[in-house]
Amino acid sequence: MDRRILDVAQFEFRRFLDIRGELIGVSVLVLIALIRFGGEALMVMSTPSNLAIAVETNVDGLLPMGQSGRFHFAATEPEARAESLRRIRAGDLAGLLIEETPNHYRLYTNDRVHWQDALADSFAPGHRLLNARRAGISEADLQAITTDPQLVSTHLQGGGDRAGPATYAASISIMVLSILGIFSALSLVLQGIAGEKFGRISEIVLSAISPSIWIDGKLIAATLHGVKTIFSYAIYGVLASILLGVLDPAQLFEALRAWPELLSALLIGVIGLGFWSVAFALVAARLPSATSPIRNTLILVPMTCLLLCLGGAKEPDNAFMVALSFFPPTMPFALPLRIIADTVAVWEVVVSVGLALASTWRMRGVVVSVFVDAVLGAGTKGSAAAARV
Repeated sequence: MDRRILDVAQFEFRRFLDIRGELIGVSVLVLIALIRFGGEALMVMSTPSNLAIAVETNVDGLLPMGQSGRFHFAATEPEARAESLRRIRAGDLAGLLIEETPNHYRLYTNDRVHWQDALADSFAPGHRLLNARRAGISEADLQAITTDPQLVSTHLQGGGDRAGPATYAASISIMVLSILGIFSALSLVLQGIAGEKFGRISEIVLSAISPSIWIDGKLIAATLHGVKTIFSYAIYGVLASILLGVLDPAQLFEALRAWPELLSALLIGVIGLGFWSVAFALVAARLPSATSPIRNTLILVPMTCLLLCLGGAKEPDNAFMVALSFFPPTMPFALPLRIIADTVAVWEVVVSVGLALASTWRMRGVVVSVFVDAVLGAGTKGSAAAARV
């Protein structure tokens, strides 16, 4: 590799490396998290609690309802309706639920309230108990009927089963880190190619070095900048998850036991980052003006690829997901899912990576050609061809 390519890459990377800005960005994220969780805590603290709700049903006998979240339910008889309404007006009861049909209730309150949805969620277990009592079903039998089935996979050909919440969370995390890296590379590519092209800086630089060296250096710098973003945000995310109690150290060490798969998934994301950096460079070289609105919507293209793969995160062995893992634009999102879930063969990884690298290399040649035509197109075809060398 030409030493000048590394010099350009180092210059571009250091030009866009802003440690203070990174720390400010992390501080903003921390502030947002504090506001988010602090606001949620204040919302919970200011929410009315211990609301007494009387429940009038046509089931024979009183059914003890008990406590359910923020509401305290107590069964009452139809004959006591007038007393219940009086207690509502006096403020002793928050509301009265009257069963009009087995699945339809009317709620009486003194004033208009906005916690009907929360009340419906909290009352659902009591509603099921009332219907069970009406049908002569015991509480134990009702519990057995409503309990969700627990499935334990046993493979006849052996092997472990990585499917589960942890696998799903790891897959989503890899996808988010990849798109963050692509986001960061986009700004560097647009500024380093489109911005300097229309600022006439490129013409001065290209009088000293060839366009291929200049483009390659910028592409390497953009990819490295994306890699820095991926790994820095991975560290920030892990630390924040531990501090917020979302992830405990035991779960972290358990996840690190699958470090070969996680590292492979991240490397696939880096390869995809390189592909998207070159794709952005191609668009930047073709931009008709420095203020083209394409700059504002360009990020929607990789975001669309991410959303396309997001639906297959829980079923990475889906035939459509398999096809997406061979398509270079979606490869960095689909293939890591299959690697983490252990649904991909070695030859599939080799073919997918090979296609992505070949596409990236071919597109890189097109970028150099297009950039030369854009910057040096005013000259003759011979001079433009010579400039590509």
